[in-house]
Amino acid sequence: MSLSKRFYESSYYREDKVDYNHTFESGQRFEIINHSSKSVNGLWEVLKESNLQGSYFCNRVLKNGKLSKSDTRSNFRTFNSNEIYDALSKTN
Repeated sequence: MSLSKRFYESSYYREDKVDYNHTFESGQRFEIINHSSKSVNGLWEVLKESNLQGSYFCNRVLKNGKLSKSDTRSNFRTFNSNEIYDALSKTN
């Protein structure tokens, strides 16, 4: 075991991981603001739940309110439930 792991165990340091485990319905919209990647910023809509636990397929919502039909990476993404929950809590 490394020295740093022993130090943190001896000082009872624990990193608190928050796992929301929320479920979202198809059609729920959320907005991501100030993401490190500019292509992620914008309004998104949940399409369906992914095969991966806690992940959702999402599609970008265009300015006219319709869903983008493109399957490119900038318009179709898989988001984690924690990312969606954080985006919803920041906009509300």
